[in-house]
Amino acid sequence: NGFSRLNLVGEHPRVPVGEALLQVGESIEVPAFFAPVELGEHRGVLTVESSDPYRPTVEVGLLGIGAPTLPALELSANSHDFGTLLVGEHGEWVFTVANSGMRMLEVARIYTEGGYYHVEEGGFVLLQGQTQDVVVAFAPQDGGRFEGRVVIESNDPEGAAYVNLVGVGEWFGVVDVPESIDFGEVIL
Repeated sequence: NGFSRLNLVGEHPRVPVGEALLQVGESIEVPAFFAPVELGEHRGVLTVESSDPYRPTVEVGLLGIGAPTLPALELSANSHDFGTLLVGEHGEWVFTVANSGMRMLEVARIYTEGGYYHVEEGGFVLLQGQTQDVVVAFAPQDGGRFEGRVVIESNDPEGAAYVNLVGVGEWFGVVDVPESIDFGEVIL
């Protein structure tokens, strides 16, 4: 006995699956997909119509639960170049951390790696759609090129996030000055 039609009934049904002819003892797999667009429980019915005189219609109950997406940490930038600062100067830059997931994002720790970079260490919590500005400072105490990064540890399933940093420290223009100058004999 072959079935002639499959129907799916529910909140967001798809088009009928189609027709197939089965011989005695044969079977086929019929894929069913669940892709909720709303949170909560969703029920439906898969109906198999066949030429079986004893059971022309068989209904299969379907149940799925639309769950909130996991927290998802997003950064407004993945890197920043502070350019060149004189030794002893201080530069700041702001980037944003956002939660694009539905569940709460818990930033457990935020800190810098590398010399002369600083960020206010600590953590914070972001609900879906919320953002948090983070201020990074660069204050070189020596001349040269300095690389570093901001590390953001959270409950995002992707793991820690990083913002790469680079900056150059430059010494003031210093001229060799002798301790004294001898003008010799000057005629008036």
